[in-house]
Amino acid sequence: MLRQFGFGFSVAAMLVSLPGSAFAQQAPEKRLLPVLNPGFEDTAEGSAIKGWGDPAATGVAVTLDRNNPASGSVSARLDAVSDDTKPGFSVVTQMVDAARYRGRRVRLTAKARVKMPEPAYAGLWLRVDRPFKRAGFFDNMHDRPITSEDWSVFAIEGDVAVDATQIAFGGLIQKNGSLWVDDFVIEDIGPAADLPFENPSQRPGPVREAPIEGDVPAAAVDARGVANLQAFARLYGLVRWFHPSEQARNVDWGKFLIAHVPAVEKAQDAPALAEALRTAFGPLTTGLVIDTGKSVEPAPLAEKEAYIRWKHRGYATIPNPAYGSELETIAASDAHPPSMEQLPGGVVFSLPISLPKGDDDRASGLISETSIPQTVKPKGWMPAGFDRTTRIAGIISGWAVLDHFYPYWDVVDTEWDAVFAPMVKDAALAEDDQAYHTVLSRFVETLQDGHGIVLYRYNSRYILPVNFRWVEGQMAVIHAPSDMTMIEPGMIVRSIDGVPIADALAEEKGLVSGSEHFKTSVATNRLRAGAEQSDVVLELETSDGRWFEQTVSLIKATADNWDPHTRPGKIAELDNGILYADLAALTDQDLAEAAPRFAAAEGLVFDLRGRPRNRPSYLGHLTDDNIRSAMFNIGEKTRPDEAMDSYRDVGWTIPPEKPRWTNAVVFLTDARAASYPESVLGTVKGNGLGTIVGGPTAGANGNVAMLNLPGGYTLRWTGMQVINRDGSLHHNIGVLPDIAVEPTIAGIREGRDEVLEAGIAEVK
Repeated sequence: MLRQFGFGFSVAAMLVSLPGSAFAQQAPEKRLLPVLNPGFEDTAEGSAIKGWGDPAATGVAVTLDRNNPASGSVSARLDAVSDDTKPGFSVVTQMVDAARYRGRRVRLTAKARVKMPEPAYAGLWLRVDRPFKRAGFFDNMHDRPITSEDWSVFAIEGDVAVDATQIAFGGLIQKNGSLWVDDFVIEDIGPAADLPFENPSQRPGPVREAPIEGDVPAAAVDARGVANLQAFARLYGLVRWFHPSEQARNVDWGKFLIAHVPAVEKAQDAPALAEALRTAFGPLTTGLVIDTGKSVEPAPLAEKEAYIRWKHRGYATIPNPAYGSELETIAASDAHPPSMEQLPGGVVFSLPISLPKGDDDRASGLISETSIPQTVKPKGWMPAGFDRTTRIAGIISGWAVLDHFYPYWDVVDTEWDAVFAPMVKDAALAEDDQAYHTVLSRFVETLQDGHGIVLYRYNSRYILPVNFRWVEGQMAVIHAPSDMTMIEPGMIVRSIDGVPIADALAEEKGLVSGSEHFKTSVATNRLRAGAEQSDVVLELETSDGRWFEQTVSLIKATADNWDPHTRPGKIAELDNGILYADLAALTDQDLAEAAPRFAAAEGLVFDLRGRPRNRPSYLGHLTDDNIRSAMFNIGEKTRPDEAMDSYRDVGWTIPPEKPRWTNAVVFLTDARAASYPESVLGTVKGNGLGTIVGGPTAGANGNVAMLNLPGGYTLRWTGMQVINRDGSLHHNIGVLPDIAVEPTIAGIREGRDEVLEAGIAEVK
């Protein structure tokens, strides 16, 4: 069946490594990071392993094993079984607050051994989390897996970013077999060596800050060029991710795009476009046929008993063993027919997506080096947003990956084919790298995806020390430093640097992807931010209707001043035996130390208006039975465009914990709760663990996928489908409160936290 462009083609938990931290005794000669229960000895029989989580497991065991530990009396055993009902991997996880170790280099060591068949995989892993969805260090030993059945010591070293929030670590095993781990230690070994990008695989590439010789200046793309480039983009995505030839597996795709975009764009008619596409893709493919007109005959292939094809489990760059892409061998009867489409520009093609095994290396010739021709680009030239060709290549790369791997095309109201033309036109005309970043941000906004963002340059950011929030249709100040006596909570922001606040908010929301309430929340914070230190003029209105202008200087942004708030404390006793806990501030160690107080409390108020830093195992104290999170579905697919072949649910299973806490439990939330806190609240909602008070959460849950675009830009989007256990939709809706409460301007002026007040009233 031919896919027709331009005919109304409609495209409609984080699987979070669970945090955990606690303080271990520090040896005098080393600066050790706090690891709770590092040798697994402090665990009662039949109980969950203290301090550790296995969030990724569904029916997969992480257990204590007293047979042959590395030291002491026990080790932890991770078993992975891959079949139709089990995800085929197991992870054990703990987290440490990163604040004390920012700008330092740390070393994770542990003892491990395995017993598993080939080609299973096992390793330790270490990850550094940063705010604003920025990439941090990640290493899971995938390039040096654990293979010995004898106990050995393994190590990972990595740098902790200067804005890091958490350090996560543990062990994992994928596919089949068993992994034993014991004696985890993390050491601070000195100053960081490589910041802010700690993992070379996560670097988008070198970034330059000015145009140089060889950059193609901005110029419009005509209608013929747009059609040619969209045909190129569509075929590029199919060859890159679904054509299983050997040549297509070994391509620098950024260089490939930049090398071939000029010739494809300037093709003046259908025959010239067909020739340009053959020149680009012919050396990479077996059996590709490109012609003009409306139909084409597929190329004949040898008849064999076995074929190969790509099998994708989600998008493979996510650093999690549940994701991956592999070539699978299938019977001839299971081979997919070729992909056949009529493309813009008057060409049609047939491309095999299953090849006879042994014929995958019979392309028309090996791909030649596709670096930029020296006759066109000077020696030393590198891609950047200052170059028109690089910008067009980035749109093609981003559009193609999302075409196949965005999991919510059946949900969002976006015609993806129609997005390409305006975005490639704007990219071609962008005046510099920052203008192009704005184009990419508008491009991602069309996804309607709260995880959707394009990161660039990772410059230090600055922010207004004054915080405000959209309340009752106005921008109200909710926090100001004590030394700013002229600005008080409850004042209304009328304009920023002379721009009316409604206009400024609308413009910023056009660069934010996701639900309407999430866009408003994020855009409000972005109005406070700047790339460099500067002064901002705020026009403010007082409660009695007077207005004045105030100049405020931006300060260096930190995780603490990005969302300042006044709350009762990490843990506070309110009244009548009610305890309050700010889950955005508490570590696992804090929760563990406060557990006796929670057990004795008459009522509990958990504040999830922000991102927590702790494992959700405490939810086990609110139930007498095993509880499940929402469905975290990783799609598996072997063909383009079609619905997923299947889904693998890797949602949480949380066992009950003793002692049982009170049933008088409230969770506070709002649109600031995005991703992991939504996993927590979805579990609360789906299992009736408490009453949710406040506003809807962001509606942006699931693992974050990423792709590095040419020029130093990193595209991110939601790489997993999250569905509530009752089958209802989560995306762009969020977890809805049982009791809806929004702040009011009057309440802000009176210094009240109306959401907290409503939560306390409900507990009482």
